[in-house]
Amino acid sequence: MQEGNRARLYCCHSLLTRDALDEVHVLSVGVDLLPALEAQGFNGENVVAAVAESCRLGGGDGKIPAEAAANIRAASQVLNISWIADALDSTASVICPRSGACPRHPRACAQPVA
Repeated sequence: MQEGNRARLYCCHSLLTRDALDEVHVLSVGVDLLPALEAQGFNGENVVAAVAESCRLGGGDGKIPAEAAANIRAASQVLNISWIADALDSTASVICPRSGACPRHPRACAQPVA
């Protein structure tokens, strides 16, 4: 996700659950990986740039490069958050606002919902 002039890298986990009244809820949590990577001595900007470039080449979604994945896996072990490492089996996706500034091609997320 682009935040001003700086790209950020988030990992999110959501869980569909039901409460005592059987009402459906979604519980979500997310982690900004850039500070976690930098705290472990990795060049967070390079990791984020590698993932962002993969997503750019994939039109908004991309495979996490091996070196970036290794750095993220190491940070997830220190944080003791297993779902971050589990997420490395999935592709990364660009998070963007619904606007003309969307980096996806075609700008599918900027199209009105029918």
